[in-house]
Amino acid sequence: MTTAFAAASAIAAIPAGWLGKKFGRKKTILGGLAIFIVAFGAYLLTEILHINALSGALIWVALVVGGAANMFITVNTLPLVLEIGGIDKVGTFTGYYYTATFSAQIATPIIYGIVRMLTGTYMSLFYYCPIAFILSTLCILVVRHGEAIPDEIVEKIKEENED
Repeated sequence: MTTAFAAASAIAAIPAGWLGKKFGRKKTILGGLAIFIVAFGAYLLTEILHINALSGALIWVALVVGGAANMFITVNTLPLVLEIGGIDKVGTFTGYYYTATFSAQIATPIIYGIVRMLTGTYMSLFYYCPIAFILSTLCILVVRHGEAIPDEIVEKIKEENED
């Protein structure tokens, strides 16, 4: 099942970068988070309502759509962070980025493991994930800088530097 997620992620990687440049990194990241929340929330709803026939198909949809949404977030996050830091602090802000992402990768299995032990079911993952994505959305909403520089401005800067 995770192959569907991985394949959708691979297919969506380049379009995710294009969308980030065209519509803005922050908007693309927020879109990816919203897609995740809706996809996994819809699956959770089918489970709560005991619509078993629908939940079997919907998990595949959630994995494919979630894989694409994952790339909307992943592809645009590091460039956003690096743009915030500027060219003089690329190394520092790369360190911040990896410290934050690796810390989350370490903490989440522990936190979810506790949730899983308390609930006694792996279905708790479909409660845990939307909550994590909502918290991520709140974090990205406070970001004020880091958007891609439009091509017109880049060209103007190049022309000014040539003079």
